[in-house]
Amino acid sequence: MRVAALAMVLVACAPPPAKAPRPPRLAAVTAALEALGGDAPDLAVAKARIVEARAEGSPAALVAAAERLLVVVADQQRDEARLREETVDLERRLEATERALLDIQQRYDETSTLAQLLREERVRTMKRVEELEARVEARNEQLRELREELEALKKIDMDRSP
Repeated sequence: MRVAALAMVLVACAPPPAKAPRPPRLAAVTAALEALGGDAPDLAVAKARIVEARAEGSPAALVAAAERLLVVVADQQRDEARLREETVDLERRLEATERALLDIQQRYDETSTLAQLLREERVRTMKRVEELEARVEARNEQLRELREELEALKKIDMDRSP
């Protein structure tokens, strides 16, 4: 593959005949290079070396420049693959974080619901306590009244006894 790519670059970069339009293969190679990131400094330097070697007409310099271009393209492809892997890893982490957040939200909702139920139960309990306290107070009042009656009966009984 490397040889085929090198041959493609060499054929595409061969000097055109005088006043001939740019060969379509060179345009295709240039378009492919620009699609890979024509603004990358290493790529720009490699392309400039090919242009210089082509202008010099030196096949050895052209081969060296083409090999350098292949190295730069391979480096970019490795970087892109690494970035894709990092992106996939970050997406997995994001999904895990979202699942954890949903779990936390669910637990929060459950806790909030339980807290609300406890508050409602506390209110019911307090009302029940107030009712019981009122009943106890009423019974205590009845007991006082019964004691007073008992004391009154004892007093009457003592007054009747010789």
